[in-house]
Amino acid sequence: METMATALRRYFDESGFGEDGGYASDWVDFKLGPLPFPLPNTEARKRAVRFHDLHHVLTGYRTDLTGEFEISAWEIGAGCGDFHAAWVLNLSA
Repeated sequence: METMATALRRYFDESGFGEDGGYASDWVDFKLGPLPFPLPNTEARKRAVRFHDLHHVLTGYRTDLTGEFEISAWEIGAGCGDFHAAWVLNLSA
């Protein structure tokens, strides 16, 4: 059985996010189809995206446009708690 740490590293590799998933980057590109939308990688986003990435691993939703819409709906349904960045990003999807 694969550990969560191993599955997360595989997810980063398959998604092209780099070894640390881009957590240390100052900016990240959110792609809407072929169009990149640069976003500042704020501390609030970093806090939320760590869980978001684990949710991708657990659900198997991809990081393409459809998969991001699916994971957004899943996270809204599950509740985003006090992760304000997650609420904003998920509701915008």
